[in-house]
Amino acid sequence: MNRKIAMNHRKRAAILTAGALAIGASLASGTAVVQAEAAPDTNDFADLVDGFAVAFQPIRSVGTGMCLQPMNGSTADVPIVQMPCDGSVAQGWAFIPTVGSSTLIVNELSHSCMYFNGPIQAGTQIFQTLCDGTSNTWWTPVTVPGVAQLRSRVGRRDSDLCIDVTANRREPGLVMDVMSCNNVVRQLWQF
Repeated sequence: MNRKIAMNHRKRAAILTAGALAIGASLASGTAVVQAEAAPDTNDFADLVDGFAVAFQPIRSVGTGMCLQPMNGSTADVPIVQMPCDGSVAQGWAFIPTVGSSTLIVNELSHSCMYFNGPIQAGTQIFQTLCDGTSNTWWTPVTVPGVAQLRSRVGRRDSDLCIDVTANRREPGLVMDVMSCNNVVRQLWQF
């Protein structure tokens, strides 16, 4: 499903600047957790895209064959889980370019972003939340032949933490987290 939506460039720049300032302040204070600070409301999907076609598609685990979606198909701030692929809008995701090679991964149903929800360490869970411009919402798809890893850019750097299916478990509803990127099948995604 494709959609074309124009975006206000000044508002996007303000959002990204606010996010960068929030990250810089957090890093300067020496905190281990990068928290999202107040930023302009960007949950309006039109403000996330830049006048190009947006394609929503499922993100499917190579290891389990399941697709990512917000828990219970919710539009609230909830964990991202794996579920059997069903083609629903809850399983639709768009990759929206942001800073450098980073992208926002935006859910079709909620128009919320995948979010690194906690300390910069292995085992931190992935949620969806308001797309606020902080690096907690930045991801870099790293291509491996035919598939990709989804590497976090939390802290505005390559974190070497990738979205991971814990122990490659095939259980529906399993919450996604991050682990050190190592090209194992449980970190490989098709989209």
